Amino acid sequence: MSFRAKAAMFGVMNVFMSVAMSFTADIKNGSVSARTLLMIAVGFIVGMVLSFIIPFGKISAMSCRAFGIDGNGIAGNLVGNIVPAFINIVIIGAVMTAVNVSPFKLGMKIYIEAFFSVFPIQLIVGYIVACIANPISLSVGKAVQKRCRKGKEGDDPK
Repeated sequence: MSFRAKAAMFGVMNVFMSVAMSFTADIKNGSVSARTLLMIAVGFIVGMVLSFIIPFGKISAMSCRAFGIDGNGIAGNLVGNIVPAFINIVIIGAVMTAVNVSPFKLGMKIYIEAFFSVFPIQLIVGYIVACIANPISLSVGKAVQKRCRKGKEGDDPK
């Protein structure tokens, strides 16, 4: 898959995840504010970096193979998203909490309490969002890849 197709696919997934994680944390804490936009941006940027570094597709395929499940079906989507969603949610949640709480000023105890106060609900919501967004992001990635191929073959991609 081309870089452009991967960027589109990862972008769609990370928009869904960063919005869901930001609003989940804010709703859990009882306030949605202008800082929510900052947290969405932080979550998106961290998610994009993770998507290009960690081979989530391979991890998902390995999870499906371990359970003997076809990765292309509904069961494959449900099983294949467990490990990648967990990794994403832990790292993005940790960074978002660090931006919000600033463990260097307030201390690690407050940071850890803040992280674990929202982590369980973020994990559940993030997993559900990943299961919904993954097929959409894969479709977007395939469409962009197809469009890129048409452009290389001399066809007008419009």
